[in-house]
Amino acid sequence: MVATERRKWLALALLSAVQFMVVLDIAIVNVALPSIKIDLGFSQQNLQWVISAYALFFGGFLLLGGRAADLLGRRRLFLAGIVLFTLSSLLAGLAWSEASLIAARSFQGLGAAVISPAALSILSTTFSEGRERNIALGVWGAVGGFGAAAGVLLGGVLTETLSWSWIFFVNVPVGVAAFFLAPRLLDESRDTTVKSFDALGAVLVTGGLVSLVYAITQSGTYGWGSGRTIGVIAAAVALLAAFGWWESRHAEPLMRFGILRTKTVAGANVGGLILGTATFSLFLMLTLYMQQVLGYSPMKTGVAYLAVAGSAILWSAVAAQLVNRIGVKPVLVTGMVALTSGLVYFAQAPVHGTYLSNLLRASCPRASASASRSCRSRSLRSPASSPPRLGLRPVCSTRRSRSAVRSASRCCRRSQRRGPRMHSRTEPRCRRRSCTGSPAPSSSAPASQRSASSRH
Repeated sequence: MVATERRKWLALALLSAVQFMVVLDIAIVNVALPSIKIDLGFSQQNLQWVISAYALFFGGFLLLGGRAADLLGRRRLFLAGIVLFTLSSLLAGLAWSEASLIAARSFQGLGAAVISPAALSILSTTFSEGRERNIALGVWGAVGGFGAAAGVLLGGVLTETLSWSWIFFVNVPVGVAAFFLAPRLLDESRDTTVKSFDALGAVLVTGGLVSLVYAITQSGTYGWGSGRTIGVIAAAVALLAAFGWWESRHAEPLMRFGILRTKTVAGANVGGLILGTATFSLFLMLTLYMQQVLGYSPMKTGVAYLAVAGSAILWSAVAAQLVNRIGVKPVLVTGMVALTSGLVYFAQAPVHGTYLSNLLRASCPRASASASRSCRSRSLRSPASSPPRLGLRPVCSTRRSRSAVRSASRCCRRSQRRGPRMHSRTEPRCRRRSCTGSPAPSSSAPASQRSASSRH
């Protein structure tokens, strides 16, 4: 544990800065894609690999990074991830071809997959459970949202004033400073219950996803019915099937598929998959549209993206409040509808479009869909599952709870029609079927209060 309060909050600042760097590198590249395409001679089909390589390796090795941090030491893996991420950023800025940049971006994603779970574990062990940890996790989440918003603007500024290489070089001083500060601010910790890595599982799922994306991108060149495309798709399916078989037999799997039997968990993951797929493709196509069709400069493109990023931050706060009031499902459904409407509106953008009529109007519903991401973690637990206060029934906020209130009301009306004596006998049982209303006396209440309540 961190010895002093000051050192503890300095550790939070360090972890947040590194997380900001990791999230920033997802968004900062988008605005620079047209410049990268011209300088390195990327084809239109392979340009998306600048983003996809980072995202696939980040997501594919994220669970393995967390497992390795628990087994080998969180601070040790955190430092190793910073070294790998910083060196990969330097190589990406010095890239001389398509292959070199894609390879550097892949290693960047691998470094990020080591940094993020190790940093989050260090944060959880540094701050005690309760208000202190909640504040730290709130800062952590806010840094992620701000990194995505700042990335598009900073990418435009660096690309236009310096060059696209500086969107990668900017990570180097942050990584070097973090490497020297981490041993002074962070303590080592491990999880002694973890015994194995399951590296094969991470390799299988990452290989399968990379193969599937490669088959989709190459289908435009060779056709969906070509032997090459069908063979790569078959290889991707085989790798993903092998991952499922291996995880079901491993003693300590990276992913326990049993959790997907919970409807809220499965629904949240499906929503996250749809949102992530739409977001990555949207940023790629909008960047190309604004710079190659509308003729925007990189800086103007970055400023144009602020409508999406800024409204996403606003709607995230609104969505967090709505979840507590109406539940997770309505908010998620509303977000998906908003996402669909925004994408349909974007798809109709003409060649001679304008920012106000064709981009800004679609940005707000699209951003409200991004805000639904803040609800996915809340969907893993029931909004009405928090323990009630002493002597009070829990306040309902879900549709099921309101149905219980209506059922209890009908029960009470039936008992009233049967007469006062029957009503006094059945009314307490009817009220127990509801979760709102007047306070119910607790077991610790005085006997006189409980008897008065039963007489009522």
